[in-house]
Amino acid sequence: MKHPLPFLITCSVLLYVAFSMPYRLKAAASTYADSLARTKIPATASCPGIDWATWGNINSSFADGKINSTSGQVTVTIAAGSNIGATDQIYDYPKFAASPVQAPNSRVPKTNWGTGSNARTDVCFSNKVNNPVMLIASLGSNVNNNHVSLQFSAPYIVLYDGGGMTYDNNLGLTGFEGYAIIVFPGEHDCIAITSNNEEVYSNITWGLSPVTSPVTLNLLSSPCGSATLQAVGGNGVTYQWYGGGATPNAATNTAYQSGYYAVAVTDANGCTNYAGRAIALAQAGPQATISGNPIGCAGVILNASAGQSFKWSGGLSPTSQENTFTVSGKYSVVITQADGCVSYAEQEVIVGPPNSLITGNSTGCGSLTLMASGGQTYLWDGGNNPNSASNTFTRSGTYSVLITDAAGCTAKLSKTITIQAPVVAITGETTGCDNVTLTASGATYYLWGGGLTPTNATNTFTKSGTYTLFATDANGCGTQITKTVTVANSGVEITGNTLSCERVTLTASGGTSYSWNGGESPHSAVNTFIVGGLYTVTITTANGCETKLTKTVTISPPYPTLITISDCGSTKITAGGWEKYVWDGGETPIGPTNTFRDNGIYHLTLTDATGCTTTVPVLVNVEPPLNPKVTITSDTQVAVCAGTLIRFTATGIDEGRVPLYEWFRNDTKVGEGKTYSATNLSNGDRITCHLTATRQCTVPPLGTSDPIFVQITPTPTIAFNTEFAALDGKAVQLEPVVTGNIVSYLWSPATGLSDATIKNPLANPDVATLYRLTVVGTSGCETSAEVTVNIAQSMNIPNTFTPNADGVNDVWSLTFMPAFPRAQVTVYSRYGQQVFHSVGYKKPFDGTSGGKQLPAGVYYYIIDLKTEGRKPQTGYITVLR
Repeated sequence: MKHPLPFLITCSVLLYVAFSMPYRLKAAASTYADSLARTKIPATASCPGIDWATWGNINSSFADGKINSTSGQVTVTIAAGSNIGATDQIYDYPKFAASPVQAPNSRVPKTNWGTGSNARTDVCFSNKVNNPVMLIASLGSNVNNNHVSLQFSAPYIVLYDGGGMTYDNNLGLTGFEGYAIIVFPGEHDCIAITSNNEEVYSNITWGLSPVTSPVTLNLLSSPCGSATLQAVGGNGVTYQWYGGGATPNAATNTAYQSGYYAVAVTDANGCTNYAGRAIALAQAGPQATISGNPIGCAGVILNASAGQSFKWSGGLSPTSQENTFTVSGKYSVVITQADGCVSYAEQEVIVGPPNSLITGNSTGCGSLTLMASGGQTYLWDGGNNPNSASNTFTRSGTYSVLITDAAGCTAKLSKTITIQAPVVAITGETTGCDNVTLTASGATYYLWGGGLTPTNATNTFTKSGTYTLFATDANGCGTQITKTVTVANSGVEITGNTLSCERVTLTASGGTSYSWNGGESPHSAVNTFIVGGLYTVTITTANGCETKLTKTVTISPPYPTLITISDCGSTKITAGGWEKYVWDGGETPIGPTNTFRDNGIYHLTLTDATGCTTTVPVLVNVEPPLNPKVTITSDTQVAVCAGTLIRFTATGIDEGRVPLYEWFRNDTKVGEGKTYSATNLSNGDRITCHLTATRQCTVPPLGTSDPIFVQITPTPTIAFNTEFAALDGKAVQLEPVVTGNIVSYLWSPATGLSDATIKNPLANPDVATLYRLTVVGTSGCETSAEVTVNIAQSMNIPNTFTPNADGVNDVWSLTFMPAFPRAQVTVYSRYGQQVFHSVGYKKPFDGTSGGKQLPAGVYYYIIDLKTEGRKPQTGYITVLR
């Protein structure tokens, strides 16, 4: 919302102020004051930023800092009537995230402002500076509409609006939890600030905006009643004047009234520099005046004073002395006399009800109230009271009111408002028996002044009282609401000493009727008990709510707490929970701790603080030292065959609660536990077991068993050193190699054998057969082995072959060889050189050696079948090509 309050200097001298701001401009405003208060200036990458202060001493009502600017170091001091402190960072710094001007976030001053004699704060610099900049964070509060207004001794421009601020005029602003960065254009050595209210605190800091390209204002001419100003410098591309004038967007501008004029000069890079000047116009001719009633229903007719020519800023006849206006607003006229002197006058025109106006803040939290004035009836297009002059709004938007006065004149005015605070509602029953649950809505964050879940929207209360809810929305706008709850059962309780020698008296309270489940007076608030136990009372309150409370009553003294520590040959017992202790035995019979050397039942007499006594029996167990011993047995007492599973078992004495058994084979550990089994033992192996008792009181700590020596009988062995084949239907004798003392032989299958129960039977099977021989020794140990008897035809050995690759007789074919897989075939040249050798005959001799063809000729061969009873066959073979 704009507030056009011109900044006027009515003196006869000309005051010149030049300053620079490296930021881009937004749209021009109608007056200097209005535009200074409302312009937001974004930064660019090619324009320098703000040089912010680094703060040193901040104490009580004084603070000082250093600013390193392009023109040198400057000291800035703050002297305040109110208290000044410091924070390590700016409060709610994310509010400045969208700022085109980089905001600092380091140690800065904080102030709670002041009123009356403490309202003034002076900010001074060690020398005159251009364009000082002020950052303000958290000015005022949006809770309970606690706003704070500041008035400055110099006009300002808004560089960044972070919300929560109302810019009253070019010399003042008001914060409702407000955030902003402002600049004071021109040259200054001190700026005075006056506050109107106190608050928790606001963060403030100061800096300087560098001048990038100076701009000066030249006075080209000053005829009577006007002045022509020209902006020079700044590498100007565009111009924008503040304060008025005939050409507000050109380098040259003509002013018709005294006041302060400023120009913004923007270069091609978007950097803007400023110059300002206060002028007092010489008035040689008659002063311009405007006459006529400025208020009318349908229109207003105004007359300018005498002159030769007229130039109105609007109306139906803008070049005539008399002019008609149909729209409300401020209008001006420039009157030129015959001698060329000019004069200027302006008039506010109201078309419609006179003095029609909308007042009230445009920003706030929760709700805003606007007041329309100047009429007899009012009609708003929204709000809680649309037919009243005063209307309250809970939603942001632009609202209009139609104002009608007694004469029937109407005017329609509009205002845009922003609601920043949440509208919070609390629902739920406020009365209950045991508890009350309330639920808040309309905000993001909640903090109750009590209850079981004080940071949740839903909270449960178990005690009566008035509770305050602080609620904050996502934008940080907060409000507070109070709610009174009544919990009927929150005041009920049972009081009284529950421990006594003979009788216990308890008192219930908080209700109108009582019902106990025992005692001498079960329907009274006060009840006496002579028997211990758990007792319950049902309490009924005035509104009919019931609750049950319990208490445990102890009439006879309780059994004492006992702590027992056992040692080798002694036990230490410590009793607790009583005043005095007397034992009927032990080494220290008077006192809570006693040591015993013998087992038995001892008696302990106890006395409490009230003088009640009791005697209790205490069982004492004294543990003697352990002497661990271990014996072992095996599940066989005779020699066994190799590979037989043998199981050993240990039996311990004085082993303790968690004994450790370890088994050893020839002094090498092989297992743990009470048993040990193995199948890979050898004859003569020495097996022992170690027992370790885990209690400290053990003498000696380790017991070792007597050894058991293992007896293993050797198992017979069977081997076949040759293969066997039945040639041309003739039987072959089987000759196994057997070790050990054998008592029986058994061949399987018996088919084709002369006798299956002897060591060397004759074998003549019809087909190749795998035989299995099983032998049993004198110790009963047995073993088995297998051998194959092959079937072979006559040994037809060719004496010639022709390896010429014609597919006929290309290899030396020995058809009987498959029956003799271990046979060896060797061929020699006539010079005794070996040219072929194979074990078995899977690849026949093809007349080559080492991959090369052998010459045609006669070769000598040896065929050894490696079969029992078969001699090697020799002869000659001829290779033909």
